[in-house]
Amino acid sequence: MSAEDAEDIEDFGRRSQTAATAADWPTARRGVAFRSLIGGGFFHAILLTVGSALHHKARGGFRIVADSKQAAHSGEDNRRQYVNFAFYKVDPAWRRLPAEDRKRGKCQFIDAVKTFEPEMLVIPYSLVGIRGDCDFMLWRIGYDLPKLQEMTAALLATGLGQYLTTP
Repeated sequence: MSAEDAEDIEDFGRRSQTAATAADWPTARRGVAFRSLIGGGFFHAILLTVGSALHHKARGGFRIVADSKQAAHSGEDNRRQYVNFAFYKVDPAWRRLPAEDRKRGKCQFIDAVKTFEPEMLVIPYSLVGIRGDCDFMLWRIGYDLPKLQEMTAALLATGLGQYLTTP
């Protein structure tokens, strides 16, 4: 971890102890995550539990709640969010398939993702040219851990999914 990353984390921690606005929190958090992704010190398909620490304020913005009991007494949403970074590498045999088979496989994969979109946020990233061990990543955020597992099974059952490996 570079000195700049450490400063960003420390600075984010100081802001978190008081309050973070809707604009500050995602930017600060994403900056640290993406720098570590590019730097190569990133965790593969790790599951992070973001507890009830972040809650929306009535006046707008977000605030940090010290514990879940405080959130429960105030009547705020107390659910945990599960965040998953799933990395996939496409087998080179995929590229040798006929164009029609590849198109069908991609459509099945997209349809499988869309069936889970009402229950979770799915953000795809291409890693071609950035990482040698994987081709793309799905950043998945949801409130139900079994749904993440169901989605993975559904994705791997598609035409494209049969040619995917996780590094």
